[in-house]
Amino acid sequence: MKSINRPKIINLNTMKRDFITLLIMLSIMLITCSGLRASHIMGGEITYSWVSGNSYQVTLSLYRDCSGINAPTSAMVNISSASCGISGLTANLFPTSSSPTIITPACPSLLTTCNGGSLVGVEKWDYSGTVTLPSACNDWIISRQECCRNSSITNLTNASSQPAMFTAELNNLDFPFNNSVQFSNHPIFFLSTGTTHTMNNGIYDVDGDSIVMELAPARSNINTFIPYNPGYDHLNPVFSNPASYLNQSTGDFVVSPVVTEVDVIVYQITEYRNGIMVGRTSRDVQVSITNFPNNLPQLSGVNGSNNFYSNLCAGDTLRFMVYSADADTSDSTFISLSGIPGMSISSFGGQQDSVLVEFITDTTMVSSSPYLLHLNVSDNACPYFGRQSYTYRLFVNSCTADVWPGDANSDLQCNMYDVLSIGLAFNATGPVRPAATTNWVAESASAWSQDFISGVNYKHADCNGDGIIDAQDTLVIAQNYGLSHPLRVSSLPPSGIINSIYLSASRDSAGPSDSFRVQVGLGSSAFPVSPIYGIAFRLHFSSALVDSTLSGFSFVSSNFGTPGNDIITFTKFNWAAGYVDAVSVRNNQQNSLADSTVGILDVVIVDNISARAVSRFSLSNVRGITADGLEHYFNVVNDSVSIYSSTTGISRAELNNISVYPNPAKSELFINPAGMNVSKISITDLAGRVVVQNEYPQAKKSIDISTLSEGVYILNIHTPNGVAQRKIQVIK
Repeated sequence: MKSINRPKIINLNTMKRDFITLLIMLSIMLITCSGLRASHIMGGEITYSWVSGNSYQVTLSLYRDCSGINAPTSAMVNISSASCGISGLTANLFPTSSSPTIITPACPSLLTTCNGGSLVGVEKWDYSGTVTLPSACNDWIISRQECCRNSSITNLTNASSQPAMFTAELNNLDFPFNNSVQFSNHPIFFLSTGTTHTMNNGIYDVDGDSIVMELAPARSNINTFIPYNPGYDHLNPVFSNPASYLNQSTGDFVVSPVVTEVDVIVYQITEYRNGIMVGRTSRDVQVSITNFPNNLPQLSGVNGSNNFYSNLCAGDTLRFMVYSADADTSDSTFISLSGIPGMSISSFGGQQDSVLVEFITDTTMVSSSPYLLHLNVSDNACPYFGRQSYTYRLFVNSCTADVWPGDANSDLQCNMYDVLSIGLAFNATGPVRPAATTNWVAESASAWSQDFISGVNYKHADCNGDGIIDAQDTLVIAQNYGLSHPLRVSSLPPSGIINSIYLSASRDSAGPSDSFRVQVGLGSSAFPVSPIYGIAFRLHFSSALVDSTLSGFSFVSSNFGTPGNDIITFTKFNWAAGYVDAVSVRNNQQNSLADSTVGILDVVIVDNISARAVSRFSLSNVRGITADGLEHYFNVVNDSVSIYSSTTGISRAELNNISVYPNPAKSELFINPAGMNVSKISITDLAGRVVVQNEYPQAKKSIDISTLSEGVYILNIHTPNGVAQRKIQVIK
């Protein structure tokens, strides 16, 4: 630990600063003490790690205000799954040997409430235990409700009567195991007005899943959001000028507080594997904002520049310097590294700390997405240290001097994502590749003058070697599709922006030789996807039910663009396996927005259906890009159509008159039975599992769907004339 010897010189400036420190301490006590004596929670999160089989080590982390009531001696978590119909499971977690840990960023000369003083102090309690789940389900929720929040909270309504809710979600049905994301940084609990703060939770995923970071509403229960006071919401949790924002590519939350207040900020992190959600966790944090005149420490970019990204070749070691600075010349600065595996720093100390970053790579680490390095810098200001976080994006490339025709992004594979690189570099020109072929062999090529943001040279996108990047290069991708060359790419966490892509079938049911459409919707008028430059996805269908000779896929004109004009399109069917890979990417280096249907799968059902079946349509491997090459990922909503061996009876007018509203719905559905007697209702998910089933009292025309997870379901309405089916969408 570094020790600081400061000169003991008494002057007016020192006396003034000591007086200001005293005022700050008093203001912090005034802001935070109201209501704290009866409470203790300042934040928390739930994480888990896979042990074996269906067993997981679950950890609940609670951040306690030391002036509040005592921390619990154990913590019980609730475990449930709506799709499997499981609720009421509990598990007791117990404090770890290291708990509690005092994490107050206070200068050593001041005593906090954690050690007998009056300055607000914070300690971390970790409760842990092994939990064995009884079965595989795609929507496990592990939760803990902790009472209560502090009455001094500004942005939430009636905060003192609202408990805090911490949750983690797990899908162990589609994937046999998962480890949740980890937080390598402690939360920042104290901010100052008149200063721009950059905070980062230091999130990483040991499984290499794609992670998407966003701000989420505060909860008091699994399905209950706490109302925000006027002027606040979960996307704007702090009164800030300019408005606060979360950089979803790096996880940096940037805020410039204007007034003294106490606010709750909730960070939500979702993990995707092959385009399917595999886990989700959140961190709920209370921050106190005071008028503390401290200039926050700063960090430079790579080697003292303003650039916060770099690239290197797989197998090489990247080294660069990062320097700190602080406008308060009497303060000292300290740089630390969040616990990201595979990276290290060497500190040079001094009053203004500097570090040498070292990143060692191997040939398994090639990726078109960056590794994220989080560096923290703090000073020794009183009463609380100033601290900021900075994120550096490090790209690992194959760096081969040779070109493999079709591998446009040089990630060692020829697949649909290569078409996105064609769109990014469209119409660029460079040296013609000597003796170029389109065979899947390594060919020597001179470097072009331009690189992608990942550091990959444009020459790789000239797939046919004619010196220009255009639609002809997509033909080479089609020719060599699915091939790979030495050095395999591991699945690594890309930066991400969360949006929605959804499938919507034009019919709920169909019979032999019937036709219908499945629309691919990208965003909506209420929630457009912007900015967006290209989209790639795999659309799955039931190969035994869909007639390959009569069905097909095409992209359509929309606000996103017009195919054949400012859009390049690419499709590759695998009829036997039941999927189509599809790419739509712009060609003018200008971002657009998407708010409607961008593609259509025209479906014709085969004519030899012998028994009732369900034709399921789903999306995976969804990836979007912006015009600067940054990637973002999507929430996916799938759909299905019931297939009958005969259509007799399923289109009766009386059944068609039954209506359901609203649709989509959040917590309740209403049924208008059109004068028919309804005996029973049931709701099934797209896998055919019954998730809701009960008798239908005629006096009550609504159905409670508050326990259902977000997604598409089939509502079955049982009448004397048959069963009417309606597709419903649950939103949260």
